[in-house]
Amino acid sequence: MNEISDILSKLGYNNLRSFSGYFRVDPLYRTSDSRGVLSINSDNGRFQDWARQGLPEGSGDLTKLVSIHLNCSHKEAEKWLKDQNYKIENNGEPEDIRQVYEQSGIDVPFFCPSNLKKIKASHDYWLNRNASMDTLKKLNGGLDNGVERGKMNNRYVFPIFDSDKKTILGFAGRDVSNKSKIKWKLIGKKSSWSYPFFLNKHSIINKSQVILVESIGDLLSLMSAGVDNVLVCFGISIGQEINSLLINLKIKNIIISFNDDSNNNFSGNNASLKALKQTENNTNKLCKICLPKHKNDFGEMNKNEIKKWASENEIYI
Repeated sequence: MNEISDILSKLGYNNLRSFSGYFRVDPLYRTSDSRGVLSINSDNGRFQDWARQGLPEGSGDLTKLVSIHLNCSHKEAEKWLKDQNYKIENNGEPEDIRQVYEQSGIDVPFFCPSNLKKIKASHDYWLNRNASMDTLKKLNGGLDNGVERGKMNNRYVFPIFDSDKKTILGFAGRDVSNKSKIKWKLIGKKSSWSYPFFLNKHSIINKSQVILVESIGDLLSLMSAGVDNVLVCFGISIGQEINSLLINLKIKNIIISFNDDSNNNFSGNNASLKALKQTENNTNKLCKICLPKHKNDFGEMNKNEIKKWASENEIYI
């Protein structure tokens, strides 16, 4: 019995047999209708839960697998492994090579933390648009300096963290060169994002109110004016993760504040109506539409206009 099978036995997996270097078992941390859906590398413990591809808990290293089983933090899982005399160590590869490895596997739905070192703390673009320095720093944003091997070139990048800020689920980049036809570029699976819940979860819960907006630009304008109970949909539809939060969070009010496109194609207006019906049906909570007043989006409104809008719509600051 090797180290990995010994650890798995202590987690409850018995009669383990390796097939082509992998243990294929039924996950014990959840119910499953598919046999052998959990695949675990018998040499290093990396796992893939094939029924949860693309989700943060769908794959990772042995420490992450232990944390899922024991429902504990990454640090507590590391301690548990050390208590079992399992030596946790990196593979000795240079950081850039480890980053390529993290992104090359089909079973890895998250992004290497070394990307954070490739975001330059330069904020002139958003400061010139009246965003607050404090908000930009809290969001860990900055100019691209090689994120994901250059995929965010000429963009101001925001890393998309999970709700505990332990995992990077993706990146959102705003073009700052005026050369790209695509204003915003997203890397990752946005349906699994609830951004920036890692930063404002307590505000949303304490105020019992959440505002849904289209873009990070809207978020920055609202937060810089003191409205911090905001989630970004990254478009005009509500993703799976946000929808799950709206259903399960103990909040009373849900406010949909997409763009006011009444002077153009009404896309934001129509999407707001659709989102309202969807959210009311899913949550049975008080929902209403509060579009930007007399402007297309919140980025076109100054702080005083936003504060007046908030007051008129009973939005908490």
